Amino acid sequence: MLCLQARSDWFVYVVLSALPWVGQELHQKKEKDLDNLLSQIGVYVQSVQQCCMSSVTVSNFSGQFPPSVQPHNLVTGFHLPRQQWSLLNHFHTEQGHYGACRRKWRFTDTDLCPCGETQTMPHIVESCPLTKLNGGLSRLHTADEDAVS
Repeated sequence: MLCLQARSDWFVYVVLSALPWVGQELHQKKEKDLDNLLSQIGVYVQSVQQCCMSSVTVSNFSGQFPPSVQPHNLVTGFHLPRQQWSLLNHFHTEQGHYGACRRKWRFTDTDLCPCGETQTMPHIVESCPLTKLNGGLSRLHTADEDAVS
């Protein structure tokens, strides 16, 4: 039973993780199938909550997402080319090839920026005199043309 539940949990995770990329197309071309899939996932989550996870709080799923989190709504910046999308994700997660991470991963002995301060993602975007972006990380997360060019 536990192995079957782990596989089912993984399947639900994979399906929900893919929705930002395929949700809009599924909504346009296979709306009934998407609604059926989401309702089946809701039923599964409720059954797991009732039988196996009485001590864990799982939010109630009514079968409808609020308008702000519809699975077919694209994430800000989704329209960007892969290289820019990937770079934005590096800034969002504060992981990437910059001084502090390179030192943590032992790729280099120093974490200094060319300007002399510790090189972190917030430093690169918000305070470095060589690379500072007007508006900082919050502007970068808007992913509009001015922010990413």
